[in-house]
Amino acid sequence: MDVVASFEPFVQLQVGNLPSDADIYWATWADNEHVLVQSGNGTLILLNINTDKALWRTRSESRSDVALSPGGKYFFLVVGNRAILYETMTGKVIGEISDAQNQKFRFSPNGKRFATSNEQGIILGDTATGTLDVPFYVPGSSQKQHFFWLDDRYLFYGGDVVDTASKTVVWSYTGLSDNVKLVGGYSWGLFNRFREGLFLTPLTIPHAGMSIKNVPADKDAELVLKPGVNVTLVLEDSISKDRKEVQENITKKITANGWVISDSAPIRIVLKIEEEKADKADYTVSRGPGVLPRPIPRLSPFREEGIPIEFQPERYHLSIFQGDATIWSKTHLTSPPSRLPLDVVKDDSLQEVVDKAMEEQSYKKWLDEVLIPQTVSRPQKDKGESRVTENGIEEIRRRL
Repeated sequence: MDVVASFEPFVQLQVGNLPSDADIYWATWADNEHVLVQSGNGTLILLNINTDKALWRTRSESRSDVALSPGGKYFFLVVGNRAILYETMTGKVIGEISDAQNQKFRFSPNGKRFATSNEQGIILGDTATGTLDVPFYVPGSSQKQHFFWLDDRYLFYGGDVVDTASKTVVWSYTGLSDNVKLVGGYSWGLFNRFREGLFLTPLTIPHAGMSIKNVPADKDAELVLKPGVNVTLVLEDSISKDRKEVQENITKKITANGWVISDSAPIRIVLKIEEEKADKADYTVSRGPGVLPRPIPRLSPFREEGIPIEFQPERYHLSIFQGDATIWSKTHLTSPPSRLPLDVVKDDSLQEVVDKAMEEQSYKKWLDEVLIPQTVSRPQKDKGESRVTENGIEEIRRRL
C-alpha cells in the first residue's frame, strides 16, 4: 500500500518572524511506519504514523539536512562544524565528527559503512560505532562533494571509481562533471553542450564494458605515503626569507604524519614561490549601504577610473613528488583586497595599506593552514578509462 504523509503544526509557538516547532523544515520516511521530522526551530522528532505519537524528540542547535542510511537505521545530521551520527529508532547519539562543516555523508548500500571527504581525502567510517579510518588522498583528485557508492566496496568519487579496500582508483570517467545524481538505478548526468543547451542523460556507472582486474585483496592498501615512509624536504631558492622557520613548520607537519625525513628518499616534499607578472588595480571611493547606523565609505577595486595601485602577486606551491610524478599538490595565489574601509587609510597611504594586506597573505600564514594528507594512494598506471557524453559512455583505451 502506498502512503503519503502530510503535516500540520504541532503547537503554535510563532513569535514574530522567528521559526518555531509549528514549521516543518524537512521530513523523510525512516521506514514504512515512521517519519523523521525536523521543525523550523530545529527539533528532531520521530513519528509513528499508525499511532500519531512521537517515539522521541530532541533539540538540535540549528536546522540542517539529513543523510539517512539504507533501511533508515541510522542518520547523519550536520550541525555547524560537527556531524552527529544517530540511531534512528531510539534517537541515541552513536558518534560525533568534528570539523565537518559543509561535508556530505554517504552510506554504503548495506548501511554498514559511510564515506565523506575533506582536504585530506576520502574518509571511511563504521556506522555501528561511528569510528573513522585514516583519510586517504587519491592522486589527481580534489575534495569532492558529489560522490556515491556503486556497491558496498566501490565508491564513485568525482569521475573516478575508487576501491575502498585497496584505496586506489581502478577506473576513470572523463567528460563527466560533478553534477551527477543517482536516482532509480541510473546516474543522471547534466551536460552543457555549446550553443545547443543542456542535456540530462541517464548513465549506467559502472558501464557494461568496465572490468576491474588486478585489484589487491581487502585491506591490502596501495599507499605510497603512510606512517614510517622516508621523505626528503626540499625548500627551493625562492624561499629566501625566514627559511629556518619555514623548514621547522613543514618538519612538524611531516613528523605529525608519522613520516621520517631523509636526505635521499625517492619521495620529495617541495616548497617554492613564483612571482607573477606585476599588475595594477584601480580603487575608487564609494559609500556603504545607507541602512547602517553610520554609512562607511569603502574602496572598490578594478574600476576603469580611480587611484592606480601597484601590486606584486605571488604563487606558492607545496607539492609531493614520487620520482617525476606529482602525487599531491596545493597552490595559493596572493591578490589585492577587493574592499577596504576608508578609515584604515587615515594614517597610511592607500599603497601602503594594500602592501600590508598582500603581506598578510604570505606563505608563512598559508603554510600554517595547509593540511598535508596523512596517507596518499599509489597512482594506478593500469586503470581503465572511458569517455562520458550526452549519448552515453564510450571506450577511450584499455590499459589492463
